[in-house]
Amino acid sequence: MGTLKRSAIIAVIGAMLLGAALFAWQREQTAARGGFASLEALRAAYARVTPGMPVARLTGLGFDRTRPGAETLSYLGTIEFFMPRNSGDFDRLDPAILSCLAAADRCGAYVFRLGGAGAGVFDMAAHAAVSGRIVFLVKSGRVAYKEVVGG
Repeated sequence: MGTLKRSAIIAVIGAMLLGAALFAWQREQTAARGGFASLEALRAAYARVTPGMPVARLTGLGFDRTRPGAETLSYLGTIEFFMPRNSGDFDRLDPAILSCLAAADRCGAYVFRLGGAGAGVFDMAAHAAVSGRIVFLVKSGRVAYKEVVGG
């Protein structure tokens, strides 16, 4: 009976170690794919995005377009996203937006939802109450404009 009990204890300890290793591996994979553990980390990464930088650097900063809650907008989706409802507001759009919209074959946007547990850019469900979106306007493979929308 002692051997059976010892085997059961070893099996339980092994299962716990395997579970802990799997959890640590999953967190490492999530961090490698982007995402932010805190609002401060998100703000710091957003501040590092500058107009003219290659969009390939966004993933390294944590803005991974393959994560849930991220969208890549085509030119038409970009027009729909930025287009105001009247011509006066259109004329007041940021010049970077107008320039990109004029370049139909080279303009798009990346949109990252901030809120929603597991559906936004945060790794922690505690930030599910954060709402809004971060938008990067992309022209010819470079960030042309950035904005936080909603909130």
